[in-house]
Amino acid sequence: MTSGSSNAFIKGLVSTIIPVFNRQEMVKIAIQSVLEQTYQNLEIILVDDGSTDKTAQVCQAYCHENPNLYKFVSISNSGPGPAREAGRQLAAGEFIQYLDSDDILTPNKFTDQVSLLNSHPDVDIAYGITNLVDLNGAIMKSGFKWTTKDYSFIFPFLLVDRWWCTHTPLYRRTLTDRMGAWSNLRWSQDWEYDARAGALNAKIKSCNSHVSNHVHHDNMRQTNKADFYGDPIRLKNRAALLTALWKNYLLSGTTSHG
Repeated sequence: MTSGSSNAFIKGLVSTIIPVFNRQEMVKIAIQSVLEQTYQNLEIILVDDGSTDKTAQVCQAYCHENPNLYKFVSISNSGPGPAREAGRQLAAGEFIQYLDSDDILTPNKFTDQVSLLNSHPDVDIAYGITNLVDLNGAIMKSGFKWTTKDYSFIFPFLLVDRWWCTHTPLYRRTLTDRMGAWSNLRWSQDWEYDARAGALNAKIKSCNSHVSNHVHHDNMRQTNKADFYGDPIRLKNRAALLTALWKNYLLSGTTSHG
């Protein structure tokens, strides 16, 4: 066990943090994608974000079945950021994986990305290619967002878009400790989170393999209407995001080519 800046971690262990709100069926598919990893040194942390259906009971059942593999915590409904942070506080792994409850990892993800990080000790985040798929797994877009591109740093491209998905990267725990706690932004908190990694000039590298699927569906998704400017609450959230992006961009020192 090696000491991190805030908690001890277990070398080689991948902590997968799954926040979930009212997705008692979809979360099972997300969990299964972790169980099917070819790299099996892992733990699964389930965080119920104040669900009103049977999601909490579903998560607790997994923990009762295998308490050595699963951890579970329930919080009052606070949004994805605080839910992921609650999971991060429980994580024991050297590597951190965030996985939303409606998305899927490919079986090779941890094998490919842990191997990359182990062979490149100067790299803080390993990423790969994400596809957009429908509920049946059919590919709607191969190489979703900019995940087929090879970058060494997050900025300046993060100013244009969050060019990967929450499940695309695998983080070193030492980096997430330096980045600090997830924000309580209701929308685009993942964009703000990676901006802090960019401010630290975190080095990134692609394993150039297909590592995850972003599932398109018509059910409730937290990002729906995130940019609806008629809502003052969402406008305030957007202003906070843009302010944070610019602040962290300046801290990165990459302004000469931004």
